[in-house]
Amino acid sequence: SKFLNAANIPSGSNETATIRLLEDYMKNKINIDDKLVSEDASSIEAIIKNSNANNFGALRLFVAMLEANNIRYQLVFPSVRNQLPLEEDLANWNRIEETLVYFPGTGKYVDPAASALRYPYFDPYWAGARGFFVKGTMIGDVKTATGKFDDIAIEPVQESAHNMEVYAKLNATADSMIINSKQILTGYGAMGYRPLWAFLPKDKQEEAVKDIVQSIAKSENITNIKCENTLLTDCWDNKPLVIGATIHTAELMEKAGNKLLIKIGEFIGGQAEMYQEKARKLPAEVGYPHILERKLVFEIPDGYTIKNPESVVMDVQHKKDNEVNLGFVSSYKIEKNILSVYILETYADIKYPLSDFETFKKVINAAADFNKVVLVLEKKS
Repeated sequence: SKFLNAANIPSGSNETATIRLLEDYMKNKINIDDKLVSEDASSIEAIIKNSNANNFGALRLFVAMLEANNIRYQLVFPSVRNQLPLEEDLANWNRIEETLVYFPGTGKYVDPAASALRYPYFDPYWAGARGFFVKGTMIGDVKTATGKFDDIAIEPVQESAHNMEVYAKLNATADSMIINSKQILTGYGAMGYRPLWAFLPKDKQEEAVKDIVQSIAKSENITNIKCENTLLTDCWDNKPLVIGATIHTAELMEKAGNKLLIKIGEFIGGQAEMYQEKARKLPAEVGYPHILERKLVFEIPDGYTIKNPESVVMDVQHKKDNEVNLGFVSSYKIEKNILSVYILETYADIKYPLSDFETFKKVINAAADFNKVVLVLEKKS
């Protein structure tokens, strides 16, 4: 009771707010380390006293906190997608390692052992799969449980994005580029980065952020770094994690006689390529549904014209139920001396059947092909 009272849950808080605050409070107060082997690491009384828990201890404490606040829950043992799946017809408890807490009232989940994650996000490979749902019940005075396999939902595609805004121009002497960039991440896209600000010391944070910025252009000359919505709890309202900076680089341009070569494709960072000679046997799979929306703006220097703007245009799409569920589409427009390129890359599903694999491969390779696009600027005659 003393431990819970210190959480200061406002009276009248709804179920979602209570779950959020309980999880955040516990994970801020308790060091969770599954390498702890002492009995104290799974004893609620000892955990509260010593502020240390293993994964099972964190689960026990969180469940106790939920019960004290009359929050309905179920335990879920996920069939992790990137591991050997659980066999539903064979009861083998030795296979159970991961545990989620599911809330029937909200349809969301918490991973009590993941210090770096917050409701409703957990490892995406634990979602989009089957799981064994365990519901507590009473038979007379005996507390027991019933269980069944069901689907573990994953956050929809609209929630997760890897977006980018880039404004680039030549410097005054036309021998390098000045790039103002923003990477805008939401949902699972932001989930992997926010722990940098929660757990790394300041100097290591700066190094990590520079590494992220350098995905757009390799350069040590990076200024005006600004990061927004970096708190772990910013995921509660899915506030976009914004990583902005100014990059000065000569790597993305070349001079060839009276021409300038602008490596605009590299603005989107390195891209994977997919080539396969042997016949594909399995469906394609991604970590989580997401989109990548990129807005690239290039200021055409005075006296120059772009000879090949059409080279940025690509269109590979696949539709399901009249909605694009897979695609890489890019287009451009030129207004006065401004070239604007818009790219939308979509992965709306987790799995793509074998029948869609060729399109999936084309989408992956379209991004890689765009990455190689070089604009040719010539002086106006």
